[in-house]
Amino acid sequence: MSWYFRHKKRTFWEKIPFYTHRYFYILIMFFKANITYYYKIFFIKKKIETKKIAILLPSKERAKKFLRLIKSVEKCTFDKNRLHIMVLLDKNEKQKRKYEQIKKKFLKKKLKLKFFYRNLISHCARNNFLANRIKCDLYFLMNDDAIFIYKNWDKYVDLISSKINMKIPNAIFIRTIGHKVPHFIHSDFPIVNKSWFNALGYIGNKHTYGMIDSWINELAILSNRFIITKPKILNHLNSRLLNHKPDNTTNQLLISQKNDWSIWEKTKIIRIKDSRKIKKYFLN
Repeated sequence: MSWYFRHKKRTFWEKIPFYTHRYFYILIMFFKANITYYYKIFFIKKKIETKKIAILLPSKERAKKFLRLIKSVEKCTFDKNRLHIMVLLDKNEKQKRKYEQIKKKFLKKKLKLKFFYRNLISHCARNNFLANRIKCDLYFLMNDDAIFIYKNWDKYVDLISSKINMKIPNAIFIRTIGHKVPHFIHSDFPIVNKSWFNALGYIGNKHTYGMIDSWINELAILSNRFIITKPKILNHLNSRLLNHKPDNTTNQLLISQKNDWSIWEKTKIIRIKDSRKIKKYFLN
């Protein structure tokens, strides 16, 4: 079973088997994710190494939110030198000057910010573009409407990544504030390792406009290649989650993603095939 279903009206008799199955799925995933987590925490003993982390950050007309996020990175990161913040903006970005001012300010504070200007067709394509511009141990999907809240989050990620085999594809389900879906089923901001990227040739997917997080989550669960985090590392300040008035960027995203559910349903076989690639891959 998958967590991801198109929202639609169901009759009372349709709801009974659907929600019974869904709650059973939640229960199974709760025990599976937590047993895996505690087993690896207590019984997998490996040297904790400092990982090179790429933060993949497409942004658009949100310089103020971008600044808020970067401030939280500076405040909450233990070892900023290992971070590579990869930012993608449109060629005709209206707030380019503000973004560049923020970049200049934080480069002086030793944050590694790299900007790219490209017009790409989808949010997924933007993340894949950024991932292809850097070689790292871990790739961290990020949005400009989130902030870091967990002090020294990167040291905790080092601990978690020491509990997985970096030679095989793995995802880390980052726990956040702001999302109603259980964190052991869905992470808004998953991290994938370089073996994941090598196995698939992409970070998220090449089919939907958005839903890149859902794609990663489903592949990870199908292949049983994931580990959860326990602390809440990020606060997702998404306007839809907070019931705030959406900005122009959000409105454009909603329009762009209007066909994503139809595409999602048609690409199920691709996710199954790609989950098998993840299972079979081993980095020599």
